[in-house]
Amino acid sequence: MRVIFFCLSALTITGASFAAPHDRSVCRAAQPTPADWQQCAASAPKDSPDRQLALMNLGSIAFEKGDMKSAVKLYDEARPPNGKRLLSDVIFHANRAAAYHHVGRNQEAMADARFALNLIDKSATAATGSIFAVRNSHLPYIYERILPVMREAAEPRAEAVLEAYLSLPQATFVDVANKATMLTKFGQFDRALAYSTKALQMAPDNPAIQNNHCDLLVQSGNPYAAAPYCKKALQLAPSVAAVWDTKATLSAALGDCANAKKERQRARSLDPSSVVYQSDVACAAIGLRGRQ
Repeated sequence: MRVIFFCLSALTITGASFAAPHDRSVCRAAQPTPADWQQCAASAPKDSPDRQLALMNLGSIAFEKGDMKSAVKLYDEARPPNGKRLLSDVIFHANRAAAYHHVGRNQEAMADARFALNLIDKSATAATGSIFAVRNSHLPYIYERILPVMREAAEPRAEAVLEAYLSLPQATFVDVANKATMLTKFGQFDRALAYSTKALQMAPDNPAIQNNHCDLLVQSGNPYAAAPYCKKALQLAPSVAAVWDTKATLSAALGDCANAKKERQRARSLDPSSVVYQSDVACAAIGLRGRQ
């Protein structure tokens, strides 16, 4: 679970040639709304920087809404022609890394994750006001998007970046819960349990925390203890794909393969863009196992 905020992207295109002039006022609202970006994308010439910027921001709006299919489509459409490289602020590259990772485009996801990490590394020397400057307040958001990409790609720097992330202040239950989730992804279950238990104490009725605690217990080999947390997560958020997917993982861990299959199918129907949900959960078809 993540508190959502949106940062507008800026744009740099290496080797770009500018399109013919057009009425740019529609693309230059002082505080652009999604409707302004839509109008800009519709009116600006194809492959112009204005249209590319509008598509980038529309992609990030879709990303923050959880519509990964649309986000990826818009990010792809924003790409400049002839192999030119589109560079932007760290939020954009972190978002695009997470979106590509979600749909299984891991090589492209890792390229964006590395670029975001390089911007963090160079932030101390970035010029004031540069689109490549990185605010300290954005670091948790960035790390939470690029760390899963780095872990799956076995990026050598992943463990060091994880520790940098864990060292950041944690002001809210969201910060605590997100650290638990990240540690679970890295298989550090004992450390994750300490954070997750604290998050449950801070926000016991939050469905994401219930779901992630269930997943942590399943992943760490304690599915019977996990079951009440999955049950509560489903009661609180029955239309969230990730909750059904965690329940499928729990059912598989208990040997309940029929329900595991149905629950993964339910997750797939709620989020068909996720590459994870495209196959059934691995499960030994032996029926419910006895309590250990």
